[in-house]
Amino acid sequence: MSGVGARSARAAIWTLLESAGVTFFSFGSFVVMARILDGRDFGVIALASVFIFFANLLVGHTFSDAIVQKKEVDRASLDTAFWGSISSSLLLALLLIALARPLSVALGDVRIEGALYVLAAALPFGAVGNISASLYRRDLRFRPLAIYSVSGRALGAALGVGMALSGAGLWSLLGQQIAGSVFASIGIFA
Repeated sequence: MSGVGARSARAAIWTLLESAGVTFFSFGSFVVMARILDGRDFGVIALASVFIFFANLLVGHTFSDAIVQKKEVDRASLDTAFWGSISSSLLLALLLIALARPLSVALGDVRIEGALYVLAAALPFGAVGNISASLYRRDLRFRPLAIYSVSGRALGAALGVGMALSGAGLWSLLGQQIAGSVFASIGIFA
């Protein structure tokens, strides 16, 4: 197998391991937390997460994909992509915070407002690792991405389950999501 073929095969294996690890910790924590929490807590987080999901799509794929696809990457391109990713995540976070109350009223649950405040405020922290992750992908270095992603998910799951066991309710789901994202992003950025 050629050098590029071998690197591609290793990248595929690490991507598969990442998917399996993330699925294991996500499903495992879900099963435990589903036994502890009220089902309505999951519904509130699911509704709030829809908006965060689309914000992350915009932030995570706009500048990062440009870095992966760019033929040659210079320092100016990296700086522009990094600060563009941070700036757009801040703007989207502020927009979601401003819309949190009207969205919670429209969706019929006031708890969505608080969930959106917390999840939106975490958007910039998740954006910190986007450009570093794109450089790993560009170089087919999926091992560190898998390690940071699974580690972040494991830490988030442990925190979320711990919070649920201590009676934090809805906040345990928020803690799990934020901790997983922030831990993975810091690892990728560092």
